[in-house]
Amino acid sequence: MKRFVILLFLVSMMAAQSGSPGHPLTNDDFAKMVEQHIAPAVIVKVIGFSSTHLNTSAEAMQSLKAAGTSLEVLDAMTAAQPAIHAQPPQGVAAQIEGVAKASKSSGACATDLASCKDTGCAVPGSDHAVFNQAKRHRPDISAKPVVLKIPEDFEALQEVAEKKVGSGDDIAGDSRTELVDIDTSGGKVGEGSLVRVFGFLTAKPAGLGPHPNTGESVNCKLRGEPNNDIHIPVVDQAGESEFQGIVVEMIPQDRNKNPGWDSKTLIAVAKKGFEVWIEGGLFYDNEHKVNGDQDNPLSGQPARISLWEIHPITTFLVCSNPAGCSHKSKTGWKPLSAFKTKSHTHTQ
Repeated sequence: MKRFVILLFLVSMMAAQSGSPGHPLTNDDFAKMVEQHIAPAVIVKVIGFSSTHLNTSAEAMQSLKAAGTSLEVLDAMTAAQPAIHAQPPQGVAAQIEGVAKASKSSGACATDLASCKDTGCAVPGSDHAVFNQAKRHRPDISAKPVVLKIPEDFEALQEVAEKKVGSGDDIAGDSRTELVDIDTSGGKVGEGSLVRVFGFLTAKPAGLGPHPNTGESVNCKLRGEPNNDIHIPVVDQAGESEFQGIVVEMIPQDRNKNPGWDSKTLIAVAKKGFEVWIEGGLFYDNEHKVNGDQDNPLSGQPARISLWEIHPITTFLVCSNPAGCSHKSKTGWKPLSAFKTKSHTHTQ
């Protein structure tokens, strides 16, 4: 039943984008669905449920394949006939009309962050919706955090994840349950576990340093720092390259309740070379590829030795004592608010 509802949503969404419920779907329509991380099995059903006008030449198929279209979808497109198929019931189409209109453009799928659901712009129930929900999942902060070491624990976690689910693409939503009970130096962890790391932030010109992401699906493609995750590279030792570190991220939901949780303050801390104490939920960013070789960097991939992130961050402390701070006690550690500059304003 859930897949049927998703199917009806997609057909109505495509009709809204095409401007007419009778408009045949084209290669461009299905390319957009691939870009929006719709599961291949669902796209195949949409092909069978819709009227189509497809270019199935070798050149067109090669272009779609290069854009990430699966062989399953390419086969279905090749077999499709340009006939008019059944349309979704009018009652269902009317119920989702508002969502379809919001999906009409390549812009935001919600009016503001408060109205952005945890599935973001992904179709509810799809693999990418589960991915977005994992990004937003807050761990139980009453639990005892597992302390992980950079880089060794994150490299070990990556090795396990590659064997279980792979990387560089969407994975089946239910396969995320395999990312559990993984051994590390601090104990067993899995996606969603509360973990802690100690390290140092990188800063320009040595790397990109802390910066807000732009218009991600998880945050409904809204613009501006207040509506987006902040990407923060963390390394084990001060002065190391981002290619030797990991990524941690602050999500925008309720971030305004934590003074100093902004890119300008984080950049100031990075430039000072202060050690940081970070806690949050463990998340596997399967959409990307590991990019840990500075001599052979991968285009379009964040520099890091593992796709495992602390995302979202729940605790962020800074040690400004030249003599250092203990890793056993929070004595001497300060919140980011202690480093926030008075002149700070959000980038809109």
